[in-house]
Amino acid sequence: MKAKKILLIVLLGITLFSCKNDSKEATSEGTDTKKEEVKTNQIKITMNALVLKDDSFQVYYRDTDSPEPFDEKKSLYAVFKGSPTAQDIVFALPEDELPSYFRLDYGINKEQSEIIINNIKIEYLGKSFVINKNEIANYISFNPGTLKFNKEKGSITPFVSKDGTYDPMSFTAVGLHDKIQTLIK
Repeated sequence: MKAKKILLIVLLGITLFSCKNDSKEATSEGTDTKKEEVKTNQIKITMNALVLKDDSFQVYYRDTDSPEPFDEKKSLYAVFKGSPTAQDIVFALPEDELPSYFRLDYGINKEQSEIIINNIKIEYLGKSFVINKNEIANYISFNPGTLKFNKEKGSITPFVSKDGTYDPMSFTAVGLHDKIQTLIK
């Protein structure tokens, strides 16, 4: 009987110590993840939007002096679930990438309905600026061959083009280029 009690106490002790170690590892992993999120020389683009259906948005970026068109190698995806409430769609560019131009692709879901963009925030080194929905047309050029832009609502409606392609996109306008230059200086 005494041996069973000792064995039970030993097993209980091992279980308790194992749980404590697991908690410490989980905490360490959580801390590491936070460190990765906070980078010093990183541009972060946050779009607050109402997107009803699951989708994946993509941002391309390039420098002013680059004669090359936008390249898949310099792009990021944000995959998200659709929601009846607005959500933040976040793109964190690689450290030390200081692009002057962006191209934003509004998804791959051909069944996507109207997307309402509440605002777009661009951050760098603790500085930021916000483009509200009533200012979007001053900073972003929308491709009318791939989507309809409603200036009053700050919304876009993607559509399949006559040739069957689906690639709703927008580009940096002069106003946004100037704001980015001010932010990264």
